[in-house]
Amino acid sequence: MQDRRRHARTEISGRVRLCWSAPCRTEVEGELRDVSDGGFRAAHNSWDLEAGQEVQFRHAYGEGRALVMWTRVNAGTVESGFMHLQ
Repeated sequence: MQDRRRHARTEISGRVRLCWSAPCRTEVEGELRDVSDGGFRAAHNSWDLEAGQEVQFRHAYGEGRALVMWTRVNAGTVESGFMHLQ
């Protein structure tokens, strides 16, 4: 399978805080899996995040807005990929 990523990933661990407002303000804390110049991947406990949702994030390497690109559930673990928004 060809890797279509634009930015190199760096595996990392640390906490990330995610929040969004749809339909009400929701906030979750998760664990970073990797970061890049274009986004990050995180494990969390929210089954509500869907591709296309906008979130606000904060972690040790930055903060801002991001778009949920994908979410998958595997053996009870929820993981999402996020793309930074300008």
